[in-house]
Amino acid sequence: MSLEKQVRRPRQERSRATVEAILEATAQVLRRDALEGCTTAGIAKRAGVSVGTLYQYFPNKEAVYDALIDRLLDERVATRAALLARDLEVFDMGPATTMLIDDLMAVHLADPKLQHQLHRYEAASGLERLDRYQQRMRDIVASQLERYAEHCRPLDPQLAARILVHAVTGVIERMAREDPEMPARPEVRREVAALVAGYLSPSNPVALS
Repeated sequence: MSLEKQVRRPRQERSRATVEAILEATAQVLRRDALEGCTTAGIAKRAGVSVGTLYQYFPNKEAVYDALIDRLLDERVATRAALLARDLEVFDMGPATTMLIDDLMAVHLADPKLQHQLHRYEAASGLERLDRYQQRMRDIVASQLERYAEHCRPLDPQLAARILVHAVTGVIERMAREDPEMPARPEVRREVAALVAGYLSPSNPVALS
């Protein structure tokens, strides 16, 4: 039986509230104790429920992590999609890109302790869920590249979206592993914006060659 089928789906308001309490408790324990100190007993105690109640909804703590990651990624896709869908005044690629990167990175930098622990768990699990998330983001970015095509150099939207998503997330995640506070620095955001704007700019020297 798949893990998805093993997880009990809350159907009533009280059940949904219990699941939300368990997920929020898991996030709090992960922030405080990291993966190494997170146990089902600790989660249940923090949520104010019995371990038996937790197991009514989740077969193990990994299933709780999975549900928490799914919720976090769904929220981030929705938030980033809304940011990318805004009407931008692209009279100048630089300021428009800088503003957009600032907003997108603010989403990425929200709740860094929890994100770091969940990323560690995903990395050990093979990153399949994060790969699906990145595919969703590539589709969103590609649609926006098509929308603003007149302001960019000629490019394949799908290929360009793949490169941009991998480039930006790769830079930020690598920096965060080296120093969790580094991606929040204004100069780092500026350089990431320069990376994106330079890649898309009609005056890109490689595109002109």
